[in-house]
Formats: sequence, structure tokens, C-alpha cells
Amino acid sequence: MDAIRKRLLEHQLKETLCVDEQIIPFTGRLGMKQYIRGKPCPWGIKLYVLCGKSGMPYDFIAYQGSSTEIEPSLINKLGFGASITLQLLKRVPQDSAGHQVYTDNFFTTYSLLEIFEKRKILAAGTIRINRFRNPPLSTDAVMRKKGRGCAEQVASRDGKVIVTKWFDNKGVYLASNFVGIGIKDKVERYEKKEKRYIEIDRPEVVQLYNNGMGGVDLLDQMLQHYRIFIKSKKWTPRVIIHFFDMAIVASWFEYKADADKNDIPKKDQMDLLAFRKGLANTLATISSTFQNENRRGRSSNTFSEDEQQAPKRLKYFNQPPTT
Repeated sequence: MDAIRKRLLEHQLKETLCVDEQIIPFTGRLGMKQYIRGKPCPWGIKLYVLCGKSGMPYDFIAYQGSSTEIEPSLINKLGFGASITLQLLKRVPQDSAGHQVYTDNFFTTYSLLEIFEKRKILAAGTIRINRFRNPPLSTDAVMRKKGRGCAEQVASRDGKVIVTKWFDNKGVYLASNFVGIGIKDKVERYEKKEKRYIEIDRPEVVQLYNNGMGGVDLLDQMLQHYRIFIKSKKWTPRVIIHFFDMAIVASWFEYKADADKNDIPKKDQMDLLAFRKGLANTLATISSTFQNENRRGRSSNTFSEDEQQAPKRLKYFNQPPTT
């Protein structure tokens, strides 16, 4: 884990980043095993991952209960979710204008948005409204009468944090330190009563959040396609194999980025399966070459003629009787 994390930290951060949870599939007995609803494999060992918009991982923290590697002072001051986010974004330099960070309601707090505003990091995310002292926004019943697509926003007294409520099938709360309703666009939604698709308004903060938040989910999707199967009830091999898979997918993302820089057409670039096959063939070739060069004992030409000309043992197969 340390070796892979060290390699991930060497990558330069992109402008659009997101922080989300990831699960290492495991259903055996383990004290730090977690359940996350909505994940492809909901039971397992939890990681907090910093990803780019493309799915490229940049850093991670493994959840270990009370011994999770986070500064205790941050937890006491900001809470667990916000502390995780700040820990993962430590490598972002102070006053680094241009970075955008998106988080879900587990991580987003008012204090976190204020800290990012001071560091000139643009941040937005879904929120749990009780963490924001219940700002004066309309209830779902009132907004339902106005129709799908309506939105309201409330700003803090200093204007640094904006809370937006958008009504789709139900109310969705988001908070940001740089954008609110902003410039609306149109999205399609299926209307059950009319049995057809309709267009509704979508606030700018929702548009930016949907566009920047899917990095960890994309990484999970790529990991799930060709995950290495290991039949073991021990959690340690599962963790090791998961990080092998993460290293392979991260290498493939890096290969795709290099191919785009060198103007290689998309049709000539290897997909993930071809990349994994090429990697496996390379590792097998290196392994066999290394074994041949370092093999000990007598070479094949030192055996006697009788030993070299000994007939091979015949293979027998169980077959049904012919009569």
C-alpha cells in the first residue's frame, strides 16, 4: 500500500478533483469491515480516495476505526468527514487558484467550505441540511406545487457559502463556496403521469457537481471489469490483490493520457483488457528470463545419454468399456 501510494503521489493533480468512498470486497470476519449502500460490493474494507475527473487516483486513506491515520486535532475541530477531505488535499499548495473539489454529504460541512475558500479552492457538494442550521428554504411540499426543476438559494451573511435546494423527484441540497443557481441548463426527466420525457431546469451547481463527482465511481467501474479473483477467507490477500488492480488501472489511465498527448488515435489505443494482457505477457517473459539466468544445478547437456533418451511416461485416461 505504501509503495503504490508513493507512486500515486508523484502524479500532478488535475484541476477537477473529487473525494469519495471505495470498498475492497470482503465478507469474512473483520472488525473494520463496513457496509456502504449503493456500491457494487457493499460489504468490505473502506477506503477514502482522492480522484480526478478521469478516474485517476491520486491518494487514499484506509479506514481503520479509531486508528485511522488522521490528525486527532482535525477530527475534534471539524469532524471525521471534513478531516478526511483536508488530509487528502494537503498536497494542494496554499492559494492555488483553479482547483475544484467535489464531495458528497458525508464529507461536506460549512467549516470545510470556509477553509477551502480561504485557501482559494473552489468546492461544492451535496449536504445534510441539519449540519447547516436549517437555512430558510421551502419545504418539498411547497416546491412540488411549483413543479420539477424549481430551485432556491440562501447565502451566508458574509456571502462565502451558498446553500441551494433543487427539486427533482424530491429536494436535493447542495452547498458551495463559489456558485449557486447560476446559469441554468435543461435536462430530461421521465414524467410518470404523462408517460413521456420532459425538460426541466437545472442549477449550475448541480451541473458542475454531476460533471466533477464521478471520478471514484469510474475507478470502481474499471476495477470491477477485470478484478483478479482470489478464493481466500483472509482479508490480507484481498487487500493486496485490490491494490494490484488499482495499480494496473492507474497505469492504464496514465497510458491513455500519454497516448492523447502524443496524438495517437483512439482506435489505436489499447483498451483495459488488452493493456492487462500485455502487462501479463511482459511480466511472464521477465519472470522466465530471470529464472533461466539464475537457475542452479546441472544443465540439460550434462545428463547421461540413457537419461536423455528415456521414454516419456504415457498418459492414461479413464474411458467407458467398449462392450
